Amino acid sequence: MADFLASDMNPAGGTCSTAAQLSTETWTGSITHPSGLVGSFQVKGMVHGRSYVPRTCHGSGDDAPGSTAAIPDVYYQLTLSQKTFSGAGIPAETWHYAYSPANQSWLQDCASGCASTVWTDVVNPLGQATRYTFSNRFDATEGQLLSTDVYSGAVGTTLLRSEDNGYAAIPPATDAWPWPWPERYGGVVQTRMNRAQVEVLAPQILRMISQDGDTYTWQAEAFNAYAQVTQTKRCNSFSVRCDRPSDHPLEETVTYRNDTDRWVLGLPLQVTNITDNINEVESSNTYNASDDTLLTRARFGQTLMSYTFNSAGQLASFTDGNSHTTTLGNYKRGIPQAIGYPDGTSQTLVVDDFGQIGRITDQAGHATSYSYDPVGRITGISYPTGDEVAWSPKTFAYDFVTSAERGLPANHWRRTMTTGNAKAVTYFDAMLRPVLSDSAIGSTVQASTLTTYDAKGQKVFSAYPSASALTFSLNPSVDGSSTTYDALGRVTQVVQDSELGPLTSHTAYLSGARQQVTDPKGNVTTTSYQVFDSPSYDAVIKVQAPAGITQTIVRDSYGNPLSITQSGLYGATETDTVTKTLTYDPYHRLCRTTEPESHSTVMAYDGANNLAWSAAGVDITTAGCGQVDDAAKTWRTYDEMNRVLTIQPPVGTGTQSTQYHYTPMGQPDHVVSGITTWNGTYNFRGMLTGESLQVTSQDAWGLGYAHDPNGSLSVVHYPDGEDVSYAPDALGRATQVGGYAGGIDYFPNGAVASFAYANGLTYVAEQNTRQQLSNLSYGQDGTPYFSEDLGYDKNGNITTVADLADGPRNKAFSYDALNRLTSAQADGLWGTESYTYDALNNIRTRISGGQTFTYNYDTTNRLSHITNGSATVSSYVYDNRGNAINNNGTSLVFDQKNQLTQIQGYDDYAYDASGRRVMKTPAGGGAPTYYFYSHAGQLMYQYEPTGNKATSFIYLGSKMIARSSLLLVMPDAPASISVPGSSGGSYTVSWGDS
Repeated sequence: MADFLASDMNPAGGTCSTAAQLSTETWTGSITHPSGLVGSFQVKGMVHGRSYVPRTCHGSGDDAPGSTAAIPDVYYQLTLSQKTFSGAGIPAETWHYAYSPANQSWLQDCASGCASTVWTDVVNPLGQATRYTFSNRFDATEGQLLSTDVYSGAVGTTLLRSEDNGYAAIPPATDAWPWPWPERYGGVVQTRMNRAQVEVLAPQILRMISQDGDTYTWQAEAFNAYAQVTQTKRCNSFSVRCDRPSDHPLEETVTYRNDTDRWVLGLPLQVTNITDNINEVESSNTYNASDDTLLTRARFGQTLMSYTFNSAGQLASFTDGNSHTTTLGNYKRGIPQAIGYPDGTSQTLVVDDFGQIGRITDQAGHATSYSYDPVGRITGISYPTGDEVAWSPKTFAYDFVTSAERGLPANHWRRTMTTGNAKAVTYFDAMLRPVLSDSAIGSTVQASTLTTYDAKGQKVFSAYPSASALTFSLNPSVDGSSTTYDALGRVTQVVQDSELGPLTSHTAYLSGARQQVTDPKGNVTTTSYQVFDSPSYDAVIKVQAPAGITQTIVRDSYGNPLSITQSGLYGATETDTVTKTLTYDPYHRLCRTTEPESHSTVMAYDGANNLAWSAAGVDITTAGCGQVDDAAKTWRTYDEMNRVLTIQPPVGTGTQSTQYHYTPMGQPDHVVSGITTWNGTYNFRGMLTGESLQVTSQDAWGLGYAHDPNGSLSVVHYPDGEDVSYAPDALGRATQVGGYAGGIDYFPNGAVASFAYANGLTYVAEQNTRQQLSNLSYGQDGTPYFSEDLGYDKNGNITTVADLADGPRNKAFSYDALNRLTSAQADGLWGTESYTYDALNNIRTRISGGQTFTYNYDTTNRLSHITNGSATVSSYVYDNRGNAINNNGTSLVFDQKNQLTQIQGYDDYAYDASGRRVMKTPAGGGAPTYYFYSHAGQLMYQYEPTGNKATSFIYLGSKMIARSSLLLVMPDAPASISVPGSSGGSYTVSWGDS
């Protein structure tokens, strides 16, 4: 390269009209990144032209040898023609670059017009081409991007997307200046250049995107004196037409703060929606006049946050709408080392000279420390000391591996994260993307995954977790899921390996911003989206599902849903439809939802947008949020950290009020709700270590949780005093459940594969290719007492259950195109049942044992009664919130939280703050039964005063595997025992207190 620069950058020859020639030889250079990636680049001298250049020659004549142009119409430049990336874990990926003719011209020769554009084609390693077209005209537009065209393959194949840009037209110097900004910004002393590029502004005024047969338009309709866009229109060719006002094309205005005294331009002040002259301020900011720092930020007129800054321009505080202020100070390297929270707690950081956080001391005074290697990568995390155990530190090691391993060529990075004896090892390709990941205990791999990518960095293959260490390959032979993309990066196909063979889902992109998905069973769903000036697949407005079902979502211009309607046919003639409406307050916060089944739910908010009150089951006939009597509202209050403090339901509704208290770290530690009191304790890492529940006057029951040094749950202490040890392995998986189960093994996806009960009974599971449960068996000494095979369809629905033990539990299931169960057959159990549904997903008929049960719905879409022929089998009555308050003459009572509090003639129920049942009281006046659910929602303990019986529920993960019952109070020992004699050989034993 040095020789080329020395010999070929100073060519001889050339005239005013003809530039001297550079060498056309191709030169190659390379760069090696610390990741091991090698980039090879090919460049060659190429001529590039500009058009409409004013011609002025220097020298003895226009074309005399040695003459030169004051401003050449061509120039030579080392130009990239090819680049190739290579390295560990990636194929050699090459991008090719091609260029248009120079299209140079002199102004004097362009009276009839000259070409004024040039293009560059980039073909990526996937063979997909993108053409970029630029202006090469000698004026303010030179170098501006005019269009970008993306093709499915080479240039000339299917054009997937075209984006055209328009710029402010600069009139001839003789014409009046049409724009609000100055005609020229200063002057350039250098004359042998395109001065207009520097002195004249030609901002973008138009962007048109053509994609999938549609056109999307962004248009700048006004500017200010700084050439900043002050008014825009956003529209498209199908749903929001630019030329059709009834479509309501989105128009907005923008104002700016431009402080020329401080050289600060373009601070956004206000964005206003002027569509249909609504003139609604969407967002607004205010600034400090002395230093242009942000003072307040508002949305739809509501101040969301206010700010202060220190003299160095660093954020010093922010205050929410409830006047709660968080402070930041003691900055180092741009990072605040002191944070003060509104509740009076604080957090401190220690930052080193490199801007790395070395220690964080939380609001409770517990410190976590961090260490780094010389290039700034984290190497260690040390957890707080003096806690329930000495925590194992987490360490990170980074190794640049110069030899091949696990299928990865030499020169790749490997990161090992260690906690105790647990290791998470990640292997990276030369682009520093994770391609192999292992979870291991010591050196034994427990689960291994493999990922491959295409040249765009898109994930194209993900292997199912494997119990053995996988070997990397660019074309893996293991089972997993493959994804295909189009040239725009959109998913077009997903192929999932399965026990049924490859399962393929297709996605097509249609005109009208529609996305059509065909699932592995061939069912087609078409989804339409709300769009304005660019394609988007975020805000759904219509779903055309199988079985003729349509869902329609009406949205406002901000994307908020206003109504959701589902409709379709049942049978040949019945049209079913149901609509939910949503209403917003002036700040565009949801304030009311209305649906036929449960009437209206109304809500309001405080200054920090916390829910202040709500009321459900309200009848409102007016528009807007509606008026609600205070007596019908459930009120909420919050602390300085915007955590809920109290919930007060309407008086006289039988619904419990709730009060919360929190630790300095924000975890609930004391909750009183109705007849319950809950308390919780935590370790320094925020893990729950104990909780207790007291119901009415009962003694508080306690659950304790102990953790091993890796932070995994190791022991659960039950209220009856029993300790259940889980003996977790290094990955946190239970290896035993106290004395109830042991020998626990796992599948690589984390599901339990097998375990043995203490009584010798064993559980063994199998998985299919998709890693769904395919068999579960319980047996002993090789004899299965229960064993079932499960089969699935292409969409993952269970289709068969084969009873391998004795046969009577064989089952078969079928589904419709919406994956709704349509038939269930079990000859040894219930026989055959079939089901039909309407367009609202209501069951309409159930045929069982030759009898047809018809489900009938009222005008509010609530099940009113079930009939068998002319006979009514069941009937239902509902309250305003949609709860069934009468079932076949049996009354049910619900509170304002929709909790079932009574089944008349049977039981009464009470609940804790989380809505979990804590007490059941028989209607006949018998003793209640009490229930204790853990904070995680599992039923852990049950107490029945009748008989003084307590039951502990034992879990392996989320599955209950055992229950342990005992009598808390044993009956008194008998005072005497008598055994009367009998000549017949029989006898009776009795005891008593005498």
